[in-house]
Amino acid sequence: LNTAFPTLESDRDFSAELKSALPHAPIALLGMMPTLLAEPALALFASADYAIGGEPEWAAPELVKTHSTGGSLAGVKGLVWRKGEGIAVNPPQDLAAHDLDELPFPAREILPIDAYRLPLLNQRFTLLNIGRGCPHSCIYCAAPAYYGTRFRKRLASRIAHDIQECAHRHGIRHFLFWGE
Repeated sequence: LNTAFPTLESDRDFSAELKSALPHAPIALLGMMPTLLAEPALALFASADYAIGGEPEWAAPELVKTHSTGGSLAGVKGLVWRKGEGIAVNPPQDLAAHDLDELPFPAREILPIDAYRLPLLNQRFTLLNIGRGCPHSCIYCAAPAYYGTRFRKRLASRIAHDIQECAHRHGIRHFLFWGE
């Protein structure tokens, strides 16, 4: 369950409803709140079983695999979890070791693509992630805490392939290049 500071109350309510409907389903929080405040996030979200700090693309699959096989949760980097009556905090992820080019292209076909339009042109557009991480310490930005302090960029060829896929498969010709 992705959580954000502006929507914490509704996120918490949704998590509680989900747990009520599916009491045995594990719920993992991800996003900025669990990254910056994992233990308070678990305290606030009584229905959540786990909180993932950092980039979920690596920790979430590891959590699912470990949970489903009954393995030790202690090996899942970035995981904070309920252990008996307490909370266990695992070592953080090594974000610098994450290769962004290992990630698959977004599954845009499952999104309502026509809903994403440029305000003035009313044309379809999409975000293209070019990299993550930031070495700066701006007081107003949490990107270094979430994505690490080293900027990791995607290969230009992967970005070009993403653009081609958007154009040919989805008819998208406008892009917002995004990098944190």
